[in-house]
Amino acid sequence: MLQITNIVTNKDAQVVKGKITYAIHYIITNGMLTSVQCAISEETDEQFLQIGYIRKENGRINTDFNDDYSMLDHLSVFDELMTEIEADATPVAPAPTKTK
Repeated sequence: MLQITNIVTNKDAQVVKGKITYAIHYIITNGMLTSVQCAISEETDEQFLQIGYIRKENGRINTDFNDDYSMLDHLSVFDELMTEIEADATPVAPAPTKTK
């Protein structure tokens, strides 16, 4: 009989605020949020310029930004996005099984 031992869900999302795009990838493993990656880019003259990156994994947040952009604005947006992502990752109770 097949026994599921591990469930991993990968999700991709995108949020656009003005000329800034937040491309998000996150992983839910066995109902727990294990990794969130957010690439931040700005639309300039019909092209996208990567301006920063935020990653949350194992309780740590790492950032990497071009020095001519404010991290604070983007960290605030990331914090808002984390609220939505964490709600999505909340485990749902399994359906009750029928007994014979």
